[in-house]
Amino acid sequence: MIDRPEELERLARALAAAPAIGLDTEGDGLYRYRTRLCTMQIAHPQGVALIDTLAIVDRRALAPILGAAGPEKVLHDCAFDARLLAREGLPLANVFDTAVAARFLGELSTGLSSLLGKHLGVSIGKDLQQADWGKRPLDDAERAYLEQDVRHLLPLASLLRERCADAEILEEVRVESAWAASANAEPEEEPGPAWLRVKGAGDLRTGAQRAVLREIAALRERIAQDEDVPPFRVLPNPVLIVIARKMPRDRAALDAIHALAKRPELAPAILEAVARGLDAREVPRDELDLLRPPAPPFEQRERRKRIETALTTWRKAEADARGVNVQVVLPGHCLRDLAGRAPSDERELLDVPGFGACRVERYGRVVIQIVKGA
Repeated sequence: MIDRPEELERLARALAAAPAIGLDTEGDGLYRYRTRLCTMQIAHPQGVALIDTLAIVDRRALAPILGAAGPEKVLHDCAFDARLLAREGLPLANVFDTAVAARFLGELSTGLSSLLGKHLGVSIGKDLQQADWGKRPLDDAERAYLEQDVRHLLPLASLLRERCADAEILEEVRVESAWAASANAEPEEEPGPAWLRVKGAGDLRTGAQRAVLREIAALRERIAQDEDVPPFRVLPNPVLIVIARKMPRDRAALDAIHALAKRPELAPAILEAVARGLDAREVPRDELDLLRPPAPPFEQRERRKRIETALTTWRKAEADARGVNVQVVLPGHCLRDLAGRAPSDERELLDVPGFGACRVERYGRVVIQIVKGA
């Protein structure tokens, strides 16, 4: 396992000459408050390199390899990897995403395990999917698991790339792979109030319930930060919602809903948070507006619906005519973006993320006609 800067620099020099590399990363988001980049696995012509990214603080040697000028990076569902690398200040470009290729080819099962089994006859284990990759040292079984996920990416990509070329959809796959990498590498927005990130917050009926949820969610966030664990390991979302609905005012009422079976020591702090919420009666207006943002004007909503309907109908017909998946013709995120932007000429289509020059050339005129006619 590569765990020294000089070893990483030697690897980077060797990788620079490779036409393509397989890439996978692992984080510890299931065990830490803020996910860390724990390992990086790279398949190359000479084998598989495991990089201990916790041991090597300065990883700048990898930036030229991971960027646009480096070898093609083959990943499977690159969204997580792109986010994790971006947090560490590392780029990800020149990507071929095997999950995108499989989806565009119409594969019914696009998971890596399914694709490897179907196309390469390879079986990979899933028993360590939720392992704590931040712990050290990693044992032999964990290292073998890390290697298996990336070892077969290059032959799988070669097979899928050939099928994409035969189906004449290779350029669309490349555009979508680039979009998936860049969209997930965007700087993350401030997370906003913790209570708004709790599933079920919008279903609470009263201001007092929302105010209670706001207080206990903020409490959970502070505890999670102090303990360096994900918030769900302090109290899961369903427990927060139950407390917010019931609004227990004393220990007996709190015990009656069995909310703190695993963390009984939190009872006093929870009851104090509930009391603060009851005193507040409602969340601040600016936060309530984030929960229920004002709807666009009626005509704007109706036009958006008309554009989406017209593009969806056309997309299906064009996909049938070409014998391809509808996502090849127009990915769902592009369809929604077009409906919201309502571009008026073909040049504006290039500003739609993931639309791509290949679709402007093939479909630009007809898409603009559809948008204008809706």
